[in-house]
Amino acid sequence: MLCRGEQAVGRAYLDMLGWRESPTKLDGCWRQIKISLHGIAVARLPVYTATYQEIRAAITCLRNNIGRRCKLCFYFRQMQKFVYMI
Repeated sequence: MLCRGEQAVGRAYLDMLGWRESPTKLDGCWRQIKISLHGIAVARLPVYTATYQEIRAAITCLRNNIGRRCKLCFYFRQMQKFVYMI
């Protein structure tokens, strides 16, 4: 949802995972996603990269440090993981 441009819905889904309280819970979800998608070709739609570029331009903190989780760039980093994973 987040990468398709539906920011409010995508943020709500990520917030339901409780990333602020427990960052490791979200890491576990990413591991499960990677395992589930192993060997499956997922198309990188143009809207994914367009939304990623749009959000990237608005980020002012350290964009290249993917391990950092601040409230300003957290959603961008999740989009970044998804776009580079597929």
